[in-house]
Amino acid sequence: MRHRYGGFLGGIVCGLVLGALALQFFTAGKAEARRAWASLLGGNHATPTTAHSMSMSMPPPPMLARQNTRRYITNLTRESAYVPGARYRRTVTVAGVAVDNSSAKIDYQPVPRAKDYRVLDVSDPGVVKYAGMMRYLSDPYGNKRFVTQVDGVTPVWPLQVENVPCCTGPEQLNIPANEIEWNNLEDGRPHTLVVQAVNALGPASGDNLYRADNTPVSANGMAGSDMGLTTDGLVSINGQGPHTDAPHVIAQSQPFVVQANPAVAPLPSRPDARQTFLDTFDDGEAASFKRVGSVDPKAGSMTYTLNAGSRRAWHIQYLNADTDHSMTFIMQGHFMDTLFDGSTPGVNNPLHVAHGVMAMSPDPTANFSGGRMLHATMEVDAHIGSRRWVAFNLAPANDPLTNWYGNGPLNKSDRALFVEVEPGTIKTTLFDGPTSPTDLSPHSQSLTGSAGQAAQAICRCYGAGNPWHSNGHGLDNRSRLDLFVTTTHFAYFEDGGLVAQGDIPNGLGFDAAKVYFAHYLYHSDMDHQELASSPWETYWLNQMPYSDERHWDNMGFEVLPSSAIPSSSDWSSLATLVHMPRSVPPK
Repeated sequence: MRHRYGGFLGGIVCGLVLGALALQFFTAGKAEARRAWASLLGGNHATPTTAHSMSMSMPPPPMLARQNTRRYITNLTRESAYVPGARYRRTVTVAGVAVDNSSAKIDYQPVPRAKDYRVLDVSDPGVVKYAGMMRYLSDPYGNKRFVTQVDGVTPVWPLQVENVPCCTGPEQLNIPANEIEWNNLEDGRPHTLVVQAVNALGPASGDNLYRADNTPVSANGMAGSDMGLTTDGLVSINGQGPHTDAPHVIAQSQPFVVQANPAVAPLPSRPDARQTFLDTFDDGEAASFKRVGSVDPKAGSMTYTLNAGSRRAWHIQYLNADTDHSMTFIMQGHFMDTLFDGSTPGVNNPLHVAHGVMAMSPDPTANFSGGRMLHATMEVDAHIGSRRWVAFNLAPANDPLTNWYGNGPLNKSDRALFVEVEPGTIKTTLFDGPTSPTDLSPHSQSLTGSAGQAAQAICRCYGAGNPWHSNGHGLDNRSRLDLFVTTTHFAYFEDGGLVAQGDIPNGLGFDAAKVYFAHYLYHSDMDHQELASSPWETYWLNQMPYSDERHWDNMGFEVLPSSAIPSSSDWSSLATLVHMPRSVPPK
């Protein structure tokens, strides 16, 4: 589909993209063209390719310098873009800003009739990031409703509830999120930002959309990504509405200044931590992506290394994925992956039916023998679906995983611990060896999960800091996830709040671990059908039905001494080791 980018913007950008991509198609095929497109938008990525489409020894494509979009934005109005000094009837009130080493979380008060919010840097106002939608529940059991402003629609913020007879609502809110995470602060310099309220859901880029066979709608496209040019002449990030949306600004904040703090890091959590591994995914790491081994499009398998030979070395594995369209890349100071479950088009297997997974694992392993405790952490957008989710996985250090689903042998010993973040619950599974000498499938114990399906029922009902949402902060807005494990006990925290903990019956079975951070997409064709009962998930339903993109940062692990372990089985006090950036009023 062709899009009008508007006047001079269209001529310059389209000419640059088409010229560069024509060269890429000529020299390296369609997968390398996707790499060039990502480079234009500001980052490098490892683009999976089938063995027949690109030689393993082929050098990476030339990187295109990202253009400052300000020079192209010449024909936009105060209704559609940022215009310095423009005035609106309403003002967006920014309530707080929390910065880390490369991004800022920006909170603001709701604006009546706003359908979405977006943030931009005034030095480059042609790039905007949208908040997208959030779902809030007043009480999973009813009898409460949200308090609204005088219009009877816009909620009071911070959210408040009141007791009412059952089912008199509003007990559920499907509204634009009141927080946006703005990246691109990695340079450590002050940046002046503005938040705008708009009258329509931000558009998904047509260049990111794809057909039922996963091929991009646009020849210039990067299928499944959440950033690209949109028909309103902007580069839009996290747009979740139809690609034809052209939001108009109805309110705007005063400019405010943010500056990342390189000293903000989740690890080490205390001075006596040892074996610390932490990656903040600086943009400079992107050039170290290397594909190793061969790509098997039929099995959906491929492997990459990142920072090989360094103290921050990773292996990144795909299994049962579409190897033509799944990809990983680093951009704006964080790691991203786009996962299409298999099979791969052209191998004569059904599409969108596989147990797809992308698993990242640091090369160093963690030794927590002698009564010590392993602490693993990650930041990832934790808005989860029943067929798309994330997890911590632990396996013996000398017995790495070859399967992440438990539907067959996991590794040589069939020993592992999976802590999976699912809608409404945390599913913790201990795999303690083969089922029997003749049945080599792993024997498992469900330690936590949904009621009736595990030894301990866990309700992932209330997030720390905001008790009304239970499924992350939305898309492209990361949550902090932490796992603490000894050989006999574990605890899982989300945004600094304890969600699940419990004993490990008969022990973990190993005290030196290979640590994995995994992204799952399982049988997306069924997901597309099942989401019909969750109409608020419009982005997955209408824009990205067969893929899932996640944004990761500040990932790693440490080993803590036995003195750090609480004396009782209640590990809620470990929240003091989860150092969350503090939200402060804007400057």
